Amino acid sequence: MKKAITIYFIITITFITLVAACSSKPKVKKDPALIVAPFDGEKFNNIEPFADKNIFDVIGWKLSSLFTRKSWEEVKNQKIYKPEVERSDKLRIAIINHATALIQLDQLNILTDSHFSQRACTVSWAGPKRVVQPGISFEDLPPIDAVVVSHDHYDQLDIPTLKKLSDKWAPLIYVGLGNKPLLEENNIQNVIEMDWWERTKLSCPKMQMVPVQHRPA
Repeated sequence: MKKAITIYFIITITFITLVAACSSKPKVKKDPALIVAPFDGEKFNNIEPFADKNIFDVIGWKLSSLFTRKSWEEVKNQKIYKPEVERSDKLRIAIINHATALIQLDQLNILTDSHFSQRACTVSWAGPKRVVQPGISFEDLPPIDAVVVSHDHYDQLDIPTLKKLSDKWAPLIYVGLGNKPLLEENNIQNVIEMDWWERTKLSCPKMQMVPVQHRPA
């Protein structure tokens, strides 16, 4: 019983620490009056006006899931693929894992929500551990020209992977407002912040940041 209580306590403290890390005020340099996304100068808001959850609601939700969710079995003897071509004029899309995809078009290689770490967390020893390895290994990636990060959750914005990409190829990294300082603090360069509906031209393809809501509550 003592062991169970100890584990429960450690999990609770760890989760509070992670929530606090995720709840810091976004460092936005752009004038709030010029921002299209719903930003009040302190935080960004959902598209739909859902009430904020307090810390106890969040902790209760997270801890309850520990006892109700089923464990995933690690996938063994998984086949790992290699891109058929290094670059392509025609559109090619390879789903690598979770939200990570390799888009090849007009001789450009673009990654979405690149995540090649073993865990999704602020530290390498905690957080959800992957049970399926990336369908394309990091070492087999073609030269990456750009990375698009949809939002700043650990399973989408993976600092270790972004550092490896930045060190190896120095791609352009497109993120939403408020994320650039985090990446630069980790020596990740060529970061471009984008507001809702903002457009940019990446060689031939045009890219536009559009509104999205992660979950309703």
